[in-house]
Amino acid sequence: MNRQQQELTKILKKFDHFCLKYGIDYYLCGGSALGAIRHNGFLPWDDDVDLDITRANYQKLQECSDKLEQETDLVVVDSSRYPHYSNTLVRIVEKKNTMIFQHRMVDKTPKGYFIELFIMDPIPRDLDKKKAWLTKHWVYTELHSISFLSANTKIMDFLDEKMLMKYIQRYQREGKNKVLTELSEELFTVPESESDEYRFRWGINKNIYPISWFGKPQYVPFEDFKLPVPQQVMKCLRADYGDSWMMIPDEEGRITHEDMVDNLDIPYDKYVKDYQQFIDEDAVFQAYLPRKIGRAKKFFNRMRSLEKSQELQRMLVLKQMENVSLPLLEVYQKDRKYDAIENIFRIWYKYQFDLLFVQNSAYLDIGDNRLWYALLPLLIRGEWSKARKVLRWRYKMYGKSEILEPMEEYVDGIQGAYVQCDCGEYDDISKYLEKIKMFSLATETFDYQYLSLRMRIEQSTVLCEAECMNILQQGETLYEKYPDKEEILCIMGDTCRKGGKKEKAHQYYQECKKKTRNGMIIQYINSIC
Repeated sequence: MNRQQQELTKILKKFDHFCLKYGIDYYLCGGSALGAIRHNGFLPWDDDVDLDITRANYQKLQECSDKLEQETDLVVVDSSRYPHYSNTLVRIVEKKNTMIFQHRMVDKTPKGYFIELFIMDPIPRDLDKKKAWLTKHWVYTELHSISFLSANTKIMDFLDEKMLMKYIQRYQREGKNKVLTELSEELFTVPESESDEYRFRWGINKNIYPISWFGKPQYVPFEDFKLPVPQQVMKCLRADYGDSWMMIPDEEGRITHEDMVDNLDIPYDKYVKDYQQFIDEDAVFQAYLPRKIGRAKKFFNRMRSLEKSQELQRMLVLKQMENVSLPLLEVYQKDRKYDAIENIFRIWYKYQFDLLFVQNSAYLDIGDNRLWYALLPLLIRGEWSKARKVLRWRYKMYGKSEILEPMEEYVDGIQGAYVQCDCGEYDDISKYLEKIKMFSLATETFDYQYLSLRMRIEQSTVLCEAECMNILQQGETLYEKYPDKEEILCIMGDTCRKGGKKEKAHQYYQECKKKTRNGMIIQYINSIC
């Protein structure tokens, strides 16, 4: 741990002890949950802590916030205590040091090291009520976070420009408190018993989580102690970070916060007293309103421009796809010429997976027959998650498809099987493999072959010589065909270990560890070597 992480650990320990004492449940979430599961502690580059807390448990915390400050020197920072705190995230702040972000310099809130709480609110079951709730929830976030715009392309499905402007006008006429109180009473009163899902009280994240994923917190190793995560934490991580959540990103993919001043030795009030005496806090926040309106209009204009650009690209790609011969594709498939099929759809891949379409989950329609062939090479080489996204985007636009249904069932089955792997429940993988077989080409795909091998090994305590050699031969053939799939080396290591070939197992494990970015496999190899 670096010095920042050491300080955050101290805060976490104090907060966890307090919550246990007063019966308050919470969970690690986001990068903190990912770090706990993949690294048994902080992500090596992480500089913050994220926690989930249900609305009911947050109300408990509010009721004993004075005790928290008295017993731990930690203070709850939210809008009920600090009117100009412009965030729906709640911060638990330590007062004896300094962490000041550029966008938080004006508001007069404690600015020491902190951990963040994401409040989870139950949402309506009814689909129409749910969409209306999500739209007003976003409006609430925007009004609450008046100093910045939370709208983004990920949440386009429930954004409403007219509604936002209507509420901003009311905000100007009637005041912040009246409008936000009204929205709070409407949004944050759905009983948990009348809901199946949670939504973060945060406008940037699009994810909605089944309530059943959380339950009683389970404590897992985190640095030199243990902290709570949801019961179905693997499913949460998959929802947050996609199907490759276990992969350690390269440096470019590691998110840190750079726009801040931090000092562990000097209290924040010594920093802020030098400049806040010259700032009229009320006037500054009043001036944010016109900027908020301007940013919102700019965002929606950009979205309209994005739609026009997408339409132009659709016309371009469709023109080229018109000449794609379906009989030729069928011949290529029969002859297993998947590279040739991939080459035919190269321009479609280029645009469908370009930021122009990906940023708001838009589908570049080429017809269901062509789409089936376009996705086939992805499935064969194990890029099922990529194919699954496109199928979901297409489904959102046009609904179910008889042609694509077997492919949809295949990718759902593959995901289900990998979720079982995440949870170590290998006995259930066979039912997913049977489901997967409904897709005519399932047995040719990397994932089917890999999962079949993995299931054979996990269900065996000891392997006889013949079985060991058979699995190794299949593994070597698969790895020769897919040299970028280093997880095969781990399977071969497991095969040798259960076959009594310890030295050979060690060689496979070390080779795998050297090549893979899969954090869970690295953790597993470290535990047995």
